[in-house]
Amino acid sequence: MIYKIIFNRNLLLLPILFFCLDIISANNDSLVTKPKILIAKVADREITLDDFLSRSEYTIRPAYCKGNTNIDKKIVLNSLIAEKILSFQPEIRNKLLQNEMFTNLIQGRREQKMRALLSYYEGDKNVKIDTNEIKRAYSTAGRTYKVEYFNISDPVLAIRLNNKYSKKDSSFQKIYSNLSIRDSIRKKEVSWYSKDSRIIHQALFSKMLKKNQMIGPINIDDTTHLFIKIGGWDDKLAIKEQDITNRWNDVEEELAQEKADSLYDKFVLGVMAGNSCRLMPVFLIKW
Repeated sequence: MIYKIIFNRNLLLLPILFFCLDIISANNDSLVTKPKILIAKVADREITLDDFLSRSEYTIRPAYCKGNTNIDKKIVLNSLIAEKILSFQPEIRNKLLQNEMFTNLIQGRREQKMRALLSYYEGDKNVKIDTNEIKRAYSTAGRTYKVEYFNISDPVLAIRLNNKYSKKDSSFQKIYSNLSIRDSIRKKEVSWYSKDSRIIHQALFSKMLKKNQMIGPINIDDTTHLFIKIGGWDDKLAIKEQDITNRWNDVEEELAQEKADSLYDKFVLGVMAGNSCRLMPVFLIKW
């Protein structure tokens, strides 16, 4: 069943109506009998001007709609409409529960909320940040690094070349020159706000770096071992008090999220620790 919400044509002039409501509410002690003014209708259930005044003037309203603006008044009206709709709840519930798309949507929302709560209790809730950590990250948060980089897919080769050349000058070029099959060295600019891998972000902004310094190998995943060379950087200083506050808050928020993600990842890895999975053989039939 579909319930139609029918509005009086006066609602097309909502600003004028709400202005009139102010005047009417200011004279609500008048003994003059007011005619019933219909504001909205949900199926056969009506919402009158008196209903609106009773809710907005004689009832304690929550903080988010205590004001006297049009938005506050629309919230009050919407709540009245919602109540009328929910008064049909038994009928609506029976119909909706028979709808597979609706039940799948509710199940998905419920599971999504469960995952969010799990992430909070296993991650965000346990985060503790030391002020010194924020200060260290803050000192580099204004930098935009100019970097060169390449990756090696073989982890053994990456470690071997790094051990051989890490203490030599121009180690970045020496490691790169020892690759028999290689892509060209790529260049990129990376700032605190760049949407790069969190691992790369930590490598660049967790400590002070020097020009021409090599970082790596950074293990992004099983097949990506990244070498980065710092070509230089531009540093945008925060001078105004508001800019300093904003940057400090950004750094604190980023560090908190990094720690929360790390704690949650450890939890997830431990859930199936010690268990094994045996796959059933699959037989392919050719037609």
